[in-house]
Amino acid sequence: DSFNVPHLDFSTSSNGKLLVESYISRGKDLIVLALVRHGNVVSRAFIEEINLHNDRVTNVGFCSVVLNNIFLETKLIQLLEVFIKSLGVVNAPLSISLRVDGDDLYPIEMHLDFGGENIFLLSEGATGSIEGMLDRWINSSQNDKKKAWPDENNVMSHWALYDHVFSDWSLMSDMEVVNRRKIVASTGREQWMFSLSHSDSRRLLDRLGMHA
Repeated sequence: DSFNVPHLDFSTSSNGKLLVESYISRGKDLIVLALVRHGNVVSRAFIEEINLHNDRVTNVGFCSVVLNNIFLETKLIQLLEVFIKSLGVVNAPLSISLRVDGDDLYPIEMHLDFGGENIFLLSEGATGSIEGMLDRWINSSQNDKKKAWPDENNVMSHWALYDHVFSDWSLMSDMEVVNRRKIVASTGREQWMFSLSHSDSRRLLDRLGMHA
């Protein structure tokens, strides 16, 4: 009743409540990845989900990004801390998907796992591996003092693009692609994973219509 939508049907609700979702048409899709150890974030990364908005929404892939907005980064870190404290997360990977419109955050979903599209692989670095990242997280006696992922001073951005959506590479013919390899996501979709310099990464985002 509070939504003034008379056609809502509560008859199939076991608790007399319905979840009403609202689509946010503005902004970008951002994923905050974190590794939580003893209730504290020991590593984090920001991943942009590349969605092209034409006559329909097409998910092209993902790329790691460096946030230049200190206020936004602070809000995202605070959001991480709220989730960890509220849910009592002790030791777990953490993935939070959001729609970001300027400085406004709209949380969409959260997972205490490594995600279905292997996006944690984007945080491994140009010469590293997911096994090495986890080894540093779990076993290193100094991992509370160092980040397992590349920090924002790292010179590379890491990408994953779906093969069936983006296969000809014509938009990248003038860019230096590093560590390119093909993987199969847990959903069965094939991805090309690679690294670019931050400047080339911004150029590619712009060419995809993301206006970095």
